[in-house]
Amino acid sequence: MDELQIRLFTADDAPAVSRLIIRNLTEVLVSAYGETAMQALAAHYRPVDVVTRARDRYKIVSELHGEIVGTASLAGDRVSDLFVHVDHHAAGIGSELLSAVEGEAWRRGMNEVYLMAGLPARGFYENQGYVVVAPELHDVDGYPIELLRMTKALPDTIGRDAPA
Repeated sequence: MDELQIRLFTADDAPAVSRLIIRNLTEVLVSAYGETAMQALAAHYRPVDVVTRARDRYKIVSELHGEIVGTASLAGDRVSDLFVHVDHHAAGIGSELLSAVEGEAWRRGMNEVYLMAGLPARGFYENQGYVVVAPELHDVDGYPIELLRMTKALPDTIGRDAPA
């Protein structure tokens, strides 16, 4: 994937990131959680919300031929908001984003990270070395959403080429 570029998020990216996340929620995760719950969650990913959340975390995007095709964040020791454009699932973009975020965590002195995975993403994260710690029920505007708390120990050999 020589054309894939990973870089820091900017406020100008917010509309594209918002559309990318909302499309994942309403087209992919809807099968696990239902339309009403995903619409409620999507309401928290407007462009202004994406910008606001990015202020207190390390947030990156991936671009392919000038189009944003993925995003991920690191908030403390939590990996969050890893989404890949639905037309590019299973193309390695998620793995690249995850590696970049893990590299940033390692550079910040962390030995372990955790995330809250949606049920359909469990296999992806297990393939990346994450282990399920426990299921957790989260309330999104009155709609219960079951997520999996997963952790990963960061090896000393982790990639260190995340955008700074």
